[in-house]
Amino acid sequence: FFFFKQKTAYEMLRSLVGSEMCIRDRYMGEQSNYQNSSSNVVFNKESYLTAIQGMTSKDANKINEADEFLRQVKKKPEIFSMSIEILSAQYQDEQLMFYTAKFLKDKLLYDYGQFKNENPVQIAESLINILGKNQDRAQGVRVMLMLSLVYFYMHNFQIMPDFLGQVSQILLQTNTPQLNVLEFLKLIAEEAENNHVVIEEEKREQYLNYLQKTIYNQVLVMLNEIALSVKPDSQSYSLIQYRLLICLKSWLDFNLDDSLIPVIFEHKVFKIALEGLAEPELTEPAAKVLKYVIKCLSPEKFPQYVEFFGKKVVQYMSECDKVIEEELYDETYNYLSAVSYTHLR
Repeated sequence: FFFFKQKTAYEMLRSLVGSEMCIRDRYMGEQSNYQNSSSNVVFNKESYLTAIQGMTSKDANKINEADEFLRQVKKKPEIFSMSIEILSAQYQDEQLMFYTAKFLKDKLLYDYGQFKNENPVQIAESLINILGKNQDRAQGVRVMLMLSLVYFYMHNFQIMPDFLGQVSQILLQTNTPQLNVLEFLKLIAEEAENNHVVIEEEKREQYLNYLQKTIYNQVLVMLNEIALSVKPDSQSYSLIQYRLLICLKSWLDFNLDDSLIPVIFEHKVFKIALEGLAEPELTEPAAKVLKYVIKCLSPEKFPQYVEFFGKKVVQYMSECDKVIEEELYDETYNYLSAVSYTHLR
């Protein structure tokens, strides 16, 4: 297996621009049937498809015209229903599907207020349905659809307690089930404090509290189940371990208070992190997970865990030999806090 630096959603967006996203099917002729004036935009499915085609033109004027048109129409409420229609139709053109998934994501990110009078259950069903239909798409499309679900959930978590399980069930039917579930769970943690999400501050605070008090424990259970379900002889075993560490790191980064320390120490992914320090392909995410745990370890409150941590972790760090030999476990907390940063570098 080869492992690469985990990309952010933004980096994936940029990486998908270019030859990899060339149009494979042409829906319309070269003649433009839309206008780029903000006051006179002809918006329908045909003009939208033509604009997407125009984005790959070699003619700079056509690209600018298409870009201006798309900038205008993405503000319209109708782009939501049209995006659902196109994504449900499963066109073969990857660029069309990517742009459409991105517009859908942006609508839920910035303009969810336009849908306050819509039935959220029906919206949820539509979003989950198109995720299922596009499960084998390129990663960029799948990430856009997952982000759409994350932003929708931020607005509707109070009335959809089973939403996380519903989405996970769809993802478990994909070709790479564990990896897709881990990607979705990671995005929930990473986007939790995204200040670009247009949402009432009171609801934002309620959502963050709900994640901390309710969803966090559900996620830990799911991570444990995934870690226990993967067989060592599985072809994707090492990759899933890597993604498990990345996902747990994202949730520890979101929130880790000392009340979770006993749970974390018994968690299968935490054990993977301890063992991962000795595995070159897992060292970086493993060390990051352990760094977050170290930050919450108080020798006074968790002496047994500090001692355990000292015995298990420092065996992989030659700088800590003295701590092991002299059993200076009371000093382990401060010592490891400093050493962990050196180890990461």
